[in-house]
Amino acid sequence: MNIFPRSAWSTALLASLTVATGSCSDVAIERCVERAMNLGGAKDGAKQGFELIDLSSREVWLTRDWDPEEFSNFSLPPDWIMWRKNDPRTSAVDSGSFRHSPDCASGEFTYMTALGREFLHVVNLQNFGEVSAETQGLIRAVTLTKHHETQWEAGTVLRVLTDPDGQRYLLIARTWPVPQQDPTLPDGWTLEEITLEAPFTFALDGEVQVLRMDNEDSFQGPLPKDLEIPVGG
Repeated sequence: MNIFPRSAWSTALLASLTVATGSCSDVAIERCVERAMNLGGAKDGAKQGFELIDLSSREVWLTRDWDPEEFSNFSLPPDWIMWRKNDPRTSAVDSGSFRHSPDCASGEFTYMTALGREFLHVVNLQNFGEVSAETQGLIRAVTLTKHHETQWEAGTVLRVLTDPDGQRYLLIARTWPVPQQDPTLPDGWTLEEITLEAPFTFALDGEVQVLRMDNEDSFQGPLPKDLEIPVGG
């Protein structure tokens, strides 16, 4: 999951906040029901995810029920004036699942049926992204709430981003099509690839920092400082 593309987010937000919320027709919401959506991951062949963002409630809704070209050509209805599309994302995680939707108990999920598709409520945004001088304008940091378990198999190569204070972040998602270039790193930041010698699970559970790089890669965390990643020799 990832919020606006760097090139469009601030313009879209400022434009949206100047108008009143419109009504969205043909929308049905089921809140906190005991029914999980199988989202899979890269190893399951479930690569792309498509998100709609409700600016008024700061909720992010996810579906697999599009293809990238169709989603790129899709325009939201005129009365969805407080909604925006995220750019198509592809998973960098072998497999994963959401433990529950925000504001629901464990094992409960909120669904929206709209636009001929079913969406899962996966994230509550705490902000819309900040670019600090400390990162030379190369990283946009978004704070959000979600309950997302990520899993990797032995032999998978993890990409780990480390800030100058030693905080570590894992590559969770990339834009689609996947960029060929690596992100540009601010001074004092490092990016390494490590090969897992055993399966690895990490939960992005609660408040999460999402770091969107200049190539639109999304690193998320931070990892606990005492968390050991099973690294191969």
